[in-house]
Order: sequence, then C-alpha cells, then structure tokens
Amino acid sequence: MEIGSAVEDLEVEPEDMEVQGRDLITGKPKEIAVSYKEIARALDKSILRIEDAIMETLSQTPPELAADIYKT
Repeated sequence: MEIGSAVEDLEVEPEDMEVQGRDLITGKPKEIAVSYKEIARALDKSILRIEDAIMETLSQTPPELAADIYKT
C-alpha cells in the first residue's frame, strides 16, 4: 500500500493515487484518483473499533503491566 491514513489532518499531505478497477455500473475498466482523506474516512469505523478494543483490554490489565505498555 502506497497511500493511506488513519486521520484526515496531516502536516504533509500525500499525493492522490490512481487506482484501477471495474466500474460496478458499466462493468468496464475504470481509473480514479483516491486521496488519503478518502481512505481515512473509509477506515474510520474500523480504527474506532480497534481503539475501543485496546482500551477495553487495557482496562482489564494489571496496573504494573499497563504502565509498561503505555511506556512502549
């Protein structure tokens, strides 16, 4: 993967990337430009679920181990 982001606000914005695929309506090959912001929006719900799972796991982790995890 050459382009991607989990957040929409970056200091240095990567260039859009041309991707090829099949148009679902016409069935013909198609090329479009995809921005990192579009990727961030597409991944948003998945990233939030991962964050929630991490926080839930950390809440059940013994304090001394959680402290080590936070440091790394």
